Formats: sequence, C-alpha cells, structure tokens
Amino acid sequence: MLKKVKMIRRAIYLIWIQYFFSFFYFVNLFDKGQFWVWAPIGTCLLTSFFLVFLDINNSNHLLDTILISKIFTKILIIIVFLVFIISSIFGLFELFNRIPVIDLSQKIIPFLAVTLLFTGSGINILTLYLKD
Repeated sequence: MLKKVKMIRRAIYLIWIQYFFSFFYFVNLFDKGQFWVWAPIGTCLLTSFFLVFLDINNSNHLLDTILISKIFTKILIIIVFLVFIISSIFGLFELFNRIPVIDLSQKIIPFLAVTLLFTGSGINILTLYLKD
C-alpha cells in the first residue's frame, strides 16, 4: 500500500509539470487567436485539474451523479486526459523549439524521454479513474 501511495505521489508531481506545459501551450494558442483549438483544450485542462486534485473517490461519485451513465463518464474521462497528455506534449515541443540549438539531434533524446514520462504519468492517473 505504501509503495502505491509513493507511485501516485510521483505521478502527481509529474502531472504538475505537465500542467505547466499544457498551460504554456494553451497560452500560445490563445495568443495566436485560434479559438477552435484553445477553447476545448482549456475546458479539458480545467476538467482534468478538478479531477486530479479532488479526491478520486469524490470526483468519481460527483461524475456519476451528474452524468447519465458510467460508460459516458469513462469516455469523457478518457477524452479529457488524452487531450491533457497531448497538449502537454505539444507545449513541451513548443518550448523545445524556442531553445536556440544548431543541431536538432541534441533536443530529440531529452524530448523523447520527457514525453515518455508525461505519457506514463498521465496514463497512470487515467487508470486510477477507470478502475472500478
């Protein structure tokens, strides 16, 4: 049980970092004026923020009472977290593109490593919500 709590804590730390990159991507899209892209991403960021930082049992109970069925709730949670993971990866990519490096191969290995960490922590949190 203690090992599981430590794993969840590490995933939460990575989720905080992911929120930074997702918010960075959201602000860039907002600055460019692309409403059809930043509005759904902002909604998914806000929803995932409330889902992650509320207690998992309370947020699942809240979603079950508000929404129609459990299948619809699970589909909504999957969509929200996938948009969150993808927006954090795009935010990381935009930030890496701003780093002035002549050789692009110096950026590819750190980018892939951080992308794997982000994807793993996002899927870890997602599986906590989909468990019944």
